[in-house]
Amino acid sequence: MQTIISASFVFIATSIDYLIILIMVLAKLAQKSTRRQVYLGEYLGTAVLVLVSLFFAYMLNFVPEDWMIGTLGIIPLILGIRAIFTDDDEADEAVEQIEGRGNQSLFGTVSLVTIASGGDNLGIYIPYFASLE
Repeated sequence: MQTIISASFVFIATSIDYLIILIMVLAKLAQKSTRRQVYLGEYLGTAVLVLVSLFFAYMLNFVPEDWMIGTLGIIPLILGIRAIFTDDDEADEAVEQIEGRGNQSLFGTVSLVTIASGGDNLGIYIPYFASLE
């Protein structure tokens, strides 16, 4: 039960920024059928992020434990330094990309936007999953 609660808090803490992107996208859409594509695209993107994190966490089992602690600490640092030097406005970029493509491939676009904007979550998910036994 403790693992489920802590995993829920990790997911909420890392995905709160993406909530703003979804609100902006859903505010632009009026049709229910397109909203369904947004929801399914978001679920697919999140599933890909979690599966990639699980894969890398599994692969870290083969790395010596002394090296693993140092390696896992570098991932969030690199992502944080990158965020300082880049001016990413993910929400506006996501809405522009989705509006530019129209409703034809909304499912795929939302999935890709979810993966792109959630890539920084890998820096949290991988160490978290690796610490679970």
